[in-house]
Amino acid sequence: MRVEFKQVFDKLRGNKRFEMDTWGYNICIHAFGCWGDLGTSLSLFKEMKDSKLDSVCPDLSTYNSLIHVLCLVRKVNDALIVWEELKCSGHEPDAITYRILIQGCCKSYRLDEATKIFSEMENNGYNPDTIVYNSLIDGLFKARKVNEACQMFETMVQFGVRASTWTYNILIDGLFRNARAGAAYTLFCDLKKKGQFVDGVTYINP
Repeated sequence: MRVEFKQVFDKLRGNKRFEMDTWGYNICIHAFGCWGDLGTSLSLFKEMKDSKLDSVCPDLSTYNSLIHVLCLVRKVNDALIVWEELKCSGHEPDAITYRILIQGCCKSYRLDEATKIFSEMENNGYNPDTIVYNSLIDGLFKARKVNEACQMFETMVQFGVRASTWTYNILIDGLFRNARAGAAYTLFCDLKKKGQFVDGVTYINP
């Protein structure tokens, strides 16, 4: 599919009568970025900003796509720069923007930025979902902040956000890796007894 997409892309780019609009640019930025061709994604983004066409202008989806592909390749500093550019562009971040950035920061061990963005997300009226909480809990455990990770899970429960199988996998793995084997095993046994949230990954952790 990647080869065919590139062939169509090159063919259209060679047609002087074809003018790509914002929607088309967004698709290409996302696709090339996910395939590891960050250079093309960045080049297309620059084209959008430099374009004089009314049909071409970076929108929220453009920024979300670019932030996403930058986070995929661990270029969090660049993603945060685009994030600031987004906020100055007249567009407002949405729940997807916050989720992408929080995930990216946590995976790159940028917990300070992740928690700051998390607070901003809440302050702007967006409710963090299971994916956001999972990212933060996992990041906190990996940063050896066990108490903060457990507190984040308690907050998740208090706000009625449903814990997933992966949430409990993160908790059990995080507790074991931080010398809390007793607590991890107790949680594992409790889940198994209830017949909830136990899968193959959970069994591997203990």
